[in-house]
Amino acid sequence: MQDYKSAHLAWIMQNQKFVPYGLHCVGQEYKDIMHNMYYLPGLCPVTQQQAKWLFEGDVKHHKQTIALSQSISGTKKLIWVTIGFNRDKYTNEKAMKFMYKLPTCKWVVNFTGVIEFNGSTGWRPHCHLLIEYFTSVKYQGDVKDKLYKILDSKTFDGLVIGSNNIEYLTGDKDIHSKYLNGDKRDEKKEYVEQDRLYRTEHNIPHIFKK
Repeated sequence: MQDYKSAHLAWIMQNQKFVPYGLHCVGQEYKDIMHNMYYLPGLCPVTQQQAKWLFEGDVKHHKQTIALSQSISGTKKLIWVTIGFNRDKYTNEKAMKFMYKLPTCKWVVNFTGVIEFNGSTGWRPHCHLLIEYFTSVKYQGDVKDKLYKILDSKTFDGLVIGSNNIEYLTGDKDIHSKYLNGDKRDEKKEYVEQDRLYRTEHNIPHIFKK
């Protein structure tokens, strides 16, 4: 078993990106990945059976590969994103569809998000996202551009007015995870409760996760 682990780890370190177990790809894309992953000079050899196990999506192997990926420093970064939704065109359905879209993005490793509605200015639908992303996305501004490209599609029809409605900072796992779960300063506690009630009444998850 150690051979395919070593090969996978070497490939990750060389290419600075993560190919998980259970990768769904067909045709030439599959052949290219298999060739690059297993037959480049210097990588450990693996048998056909070991390669098959890697791509079958076995849960145990999937977890092992994630652990390998997480053990490599510098391959992932965190970003904290706030997106203000367009009050005139906001719908719960579009906002939730966007939140469910994020896990399908290849550059997203993990994310946690929440949709909120109330603030000091009254009704203000928006979302907060803590996104862990691959360093193949070099700049935080590129993450913003990728998010806006999704939101600017016909699927979301005016959910945001423009890219200026997307704000971002470097993510802090401890601070921002607490914020997502409603751990905010006292003057915001009232809004936190109002948001919880609204989400419950409209069957909106309190937390979205990948």
